[in-house]
Amino acid sequence: QNELIGGTNEITFAPGGQSVATANGSIYCYPNGGCGSLLPGVARYAVPNLALLALMYTVPINTTIDYSPSGQLLATGEYAGNFRIRIRNAANLSVIRILAGHSAGPNQSGTFSVRFSPNSSLLASGGADRRVKIWRVSDGALLRTLVIGTELSPNVYSVAFSPDGKLIAAGTDGLREIKVWRVADGSLVRAFSFGDEVFGYGQSNLAWTPNSVYLAAGRTVYPTPLTIRFWNVVTGQLAQELTDHTNRAISSLAFGPAGQRFAYGASRDVAVARTPALP
Repeated sequence: QNELIGGTNEITFAPGGQSVATANGSIYCYPNGGCGSLLPGVARYAVPNLALLALMYTVPINTTIDYSPSGQLLATGEYAGNFRIRIRNAANLSVIRILAGHSAGPNQSGTFSVRFSPNSSLLASGGADRRVKIWRVSDGALLRTLVIGTELSPNVYSVAFSPDGKLIAAGTDGLREIKVWRVADGSLVRAFSFGDEVFGYGQSNLAWTPNSVYLAAGRTVYPTPLTIRFWNVVTGQLAQELTDHTNRAISSLAFGPAGQRFAYGASRDVAVARTPALP
């Protein structure tokens, strides 16, 4: 029997937590032991038994995925190939709309992060072209293009709307640059950074506290340990810095619904911690 092997690049919970969807990159292996072309896919599973509900094979590698807060849509972003953004019907994964995605020329293409706004009306994306794009979901119109990144850190790996929908944050390679803009007019609100130190191979998703006041992110900077920082976006000040005294690389970060705890992926581990007291 033919077999698909490979990895899951990102996972997203549906509102209500009844299903999860994954963006995957897999290798197709034949019974004789040889492995052929890439056959990445998008999959949707039922919770809690993870029964497969829908599967869509696609030629480009899917690097990022997000459920709309309405639960009706899924957005996926692709690396290489066509590097497109596809807005899908969440029930059967069929494509409703195709957006242009991100490209910085040959061998520098890819959409690395897609996120819906809290009211599901907008979609933000970031990629290899040092750009953050904000799209209108209803018709796919590109409303705004925001510039972030340098030659040292051109790839936009993280985009995140604030829970109140008023701000959009983005981070580049190693979080050398983090910027926050006002969604309504694209004006720059804050700029943060972890600096230009040598950093580990992890890349954190930026995460907002539920009150839309604090932005959190983390990375591994050698030879110092894993570090998570909390910035107050209102004042622009660093509010808190935490470490677990390891050199594990952070790959993701998310707050619980009440904001009292947060979880982060660190190398092969998942850690859950109490959110610190924030001024």
